[in-house]
Amino acid sequence: QMKDITVVIYDKGEAEWVSCQVIKENLLACYKKNSIIELNLSSKTTNCEILALYDKIKEIQPKRVLFLDGVPHPHKIIPLFNTSDFNHLPDLVFHIYGDFTIKTHLWKKIEDKLLDYKCLFLCASDKQVSLIKKLIKSSELLVTKCPFAVDESSFSNIPDLRERTRKKLGHSEDEFILIYTGRLSEQKNIHRLIHYFNYLVSTFDINAHLYLVGDFDDLATPFIGKYSADFFYFHYIMDLIENTSKKVSESIHLTGKQGRQELLALYNAADLFVSFSVHNDEDFGMSPIEALCTGLPAIITDWGGYAGFESKYCELIKTKIESENIKVNIATAVKKTLKYISEKPSRQEIADLYHERFGVEAVQKSLWKNLRATEFYGFTKEFESVTNAFKDRPLAPFLADSPLPSTHLFNNLYKRLYSSYES
Repeated sequence: QMKDITVVIYDKGEAEWVSCQVIKENLLACYKKNSIIELNLSSKTTNCEILALYDKIKEIQPKRVLFLDGVPHPHKIIPLFNTSDFNHLPDLVFHIYGDFTIKTHLWKKIEDKLLDYKCLFLCASDKQVSLIKKLIKSSELLVTKCPFAVDESSFSNIPDLRERTRKKLGHSEDEFILIYTGRLSEQKNIHRLIHYFNYLVSTFDINAHLYLVGDFDDLATPFIGKYSADFFYFHYIMDLIENTSKKVSESIHLTGKQGRQELLALYNAADLFVSFSVHNDEDFGMSPIEALCTGLPAIITDWGGYAGFESKYCELIKTKIESENIKVNIATAVKKTLKYISEKPSRQEIADLYHERFGVEAVQKSLWKNLRATEFYGFTKEFESVTNAFKDRPLAPFLADSPLPSTHLFNNLYKRLYSSYES
């Protein structure tokens, strides 16, 4: 008799990215509502420890083995799986992250093994489901949506916290506070955020402030061969701010990275969350959903996982992949912002709506219903195209050929893949 046991494999240490750590903790909370056995697999796990881990799985004879983390990749242990070791073959379930497209070479290593098992690939959003289906054969039932969860107790609407925080920051109730949280990176379009804020304040003479909460990075757009020197993006943004008027530059606040308590306070203090991110890894969007769960309305790009948050309180800005960049309609963003300045929605109504859709309890209910694996038939020709692109041109797999030097254009492969993410 097969035991109805789910083995959950993940790295019990801290993830490199804060958002990945939060995602892991919250998903784990969803799974812990049912009977699971947790096993540790990290980048530091030795070969002998991996062997012992597999022995443990054989001993348990679970109904399913679920890989919660994207790092380390499942290819560290899957090659050990042998059908003769199980009375009933376990289902193999994988939570898929935004890096799936850049790690196809690792998935390729375990393709033959996966053919022996029923599998399930869980994506965080509808747009990611659409993208991943391009890479997996007969994917209709193999690829499904399981949104990441938000801890309601960490992100909620607290009116007196708003009052206290605004007072501490020195803002009166008639000042309009916009906030962005996350990496301050070219990938996240911070430069366009500065242009948008400058236009908003300069053109409409609004008493507004923009809080940029996070650390700078110089990751640029590496997959089209665009790399930056250390501190390049930081100095670029500082120059942009310096070239605005005194009123605008003094209204932009760089806070650095903040902890959960500080984020909760800042979200409650703010009036609008804004993000123009068009990052290829944007499979979900923990920052906007945490902000919405505090009752903060949002204006964000219609890109990747962000699109799944749309409501009358979360408005989407259209995006389009062009040759040199991804177009974001800033004029529309300004227009929508003016609406939020003139009419203040009920924050508790917003918080309730997003807790009902993305809280741990809500995700946990739908999660267990959707854990139905099916036969895996391998990866598609488009998957092979991606794998070959990274093999042939590892430093710029999505770069189009151009007669002009130092031109960074998206190639047709990128456009075909990420057409799932644009408007």
